Amino acid sequence: MLAFVSFLTLFAGKNEHVSGTYTYIGQGHESRDACREKAYRGACVEAVGNKFGWIVSGTTSQVETSSHGKENLYFQQDHQRVARGEWIADDGEPRYEYAFDSEGCLTVTCKVNGFARPLSNERLEFEAIPLRNGTDRRDATEQFHSGDSFRLLMHAPSAGYAAVFLIGDDHTVNTLLPYSEASADAVRLKGGTDIIFFDPAFVKEAERHLVDELRLTADSELDHYRLCVVYSPNRFVKPNDASIGTLIPRQLKLTDFNRWLQRISDRDQSVSIKNIGITVVP
Repeated sequence: MLAFVSFLTLFAGKNEHVSGTYTYIGQGHESRDACREKAYRGACVEAVGNKFGWIVSGTTSQVETSSHGKENLYFQQDHQRVARGEWIADDGEPRYEYAFDSEGCLTVTCKVNGFARPLSNERLEFEAIPLRNGTDRRDATEQFHSGDSFRLLMHAPSAGYAAVFLIGDDHTVNTLLPYSEASADAVRLKGGTDIIFFDPAFVKEAERHLVDELRLTADSELDHYRLCVVYSPNRFVKPNDASIGTLIPRQLKLTDFNRWLQRISDRDQSVSIKNIGITVVP
C-alpha cells in the first residue's frame, strides 16, 4: 500500500495532452491580431479546464432603489471560472477560423492542442512585471511604443533560477535571459526582493558589460509578442539556442522551445511558467 501511494504521488501532476476550442467576439476597435491572441488564450484555458476541472467563485451585490416612495432591493450575482491547471506548451500549430456576426463584429475561433498539468502546491507564485522606460512598479505596462526601453521586474518568494523568452508572431523565440554573453544556463534569483533586469545600474560594476539593454520596435501597425518567464527553486538548463549576429538575442524555433518547456516541467514539478502578452505600436 505504501509503495502504491508513493507511486501515485510521484506521477501526480505530470503533463498531459489537452485540446480546446474557444470563440472570441471582437469589439469594433480591436484588430484582427488582437482578437486572434485573445481567442488563443481562451482556447488554452478551455483546454486546461476541460481536462482538470474548474474553480467557480461568485460575488453577490445588492442595489437599493427608491421610486414613488417605494424602496426596492435587488441582488446580482456574478460567477467566475478558473481552470484547475496551467498551460505548458503548444503541440503543433493552433488553427483559426474567422467570421463576422450579425452586427459586423469579427469572430475568431481557435482550436489548440498542447500540454498542461494540474495545479500543485509545489509550484511557487512569483511576479514578472514588464516595465516601460523606467525601473519602478509605476512603469508597469504590457503596451509599448516602438523605441521604448524594456525592463523586467521579478520578485520570487525564495531563491531560485529564472529564464526569460520573447516569442513573436513569426514563431521565433528570443532568449532574453540569461544575457547573450553570460555563461550561466539560468539567472540566479534572490528570494524576497525586487530584481530589475536589462539595466546595468542594478548589477555589480564588474558585470555591467554582460547586461543586454533592450528596446522594442514595431514592424507593422501593431506587433504582438508573448513574454514567457520560467522560474524554479531548482537549477535548470536553458534550451539549445543559437547566436545569429550582434545586437540580436539568441534564438531557437518555437517547436524546439515547446519541447523544452514540456520536458523540464515534466521533470521538475516545482517549475512555474508565466506568459504575458505584449503589444508594440509605431
